[in-house]
Amino acid sequence: MIRAAFTLLLSFGVTAEAQEPTRSPPYAEDVAGIYGDIQQVSAWQEVCTDEFPSTADANKRAVREWRSQYASFVQEMEERYQNMLWQEARHDPIRHKALLDHMARVHDSTMRGFKDILVRGGMDRFREQCENYPAYLKSPAMNLEVSQAEVVNRIRKVARTSWLINRSLAPISMRFP
Repeated sequence: MIRAAFTLLLSFGVTAEAQEPTRSPPYAEDVAGIYGDIQQVSAWQEVCTDEFPSTADANKRAVREWRSQYASFVQEMEERYQNMLWQEARHDPIRHKALLDHMARVHDSTMRGFKDILVRGGMDRFREQCENYPAYLKSPAMNLEVSQAEVVNRIRKVARTSWLINRSLAPISMRFP
């Protein structure tokens, strides 16, 4: 659900320009989708902690281990996503802040919807999913670089030098959150 929210927002909000390959809609959809998957890792932890506090420590540790194990990939995708937002704001700090604020509101709304869906599936099932979350994070499906290799390869086909150049133009606060 979180993946879908980020994908929809950016696929409609980012326009194609011939000289800027990182702004093409397929690229935006792909990056936003992977970014949404990464965000969903923490989203599960949050909703599980809120509803079942007994799962908090194990899930927090599992998320920390997952982020550590895939740190290089996660950082690359998060930086690509932030760079895309910076470009969408046309390198204007005021527009960028407005876009970030908007994305935060969408994220909050999506989180409420995500939790509602889990609750509707039944509290026993929801608890089971939360209790099994650490094992899920260790599954092959959560090696996003491999399990979503086709999408990752499309993203990486965008000239890495273009991405690095654009990244260097972003404010320091965006490059090192």
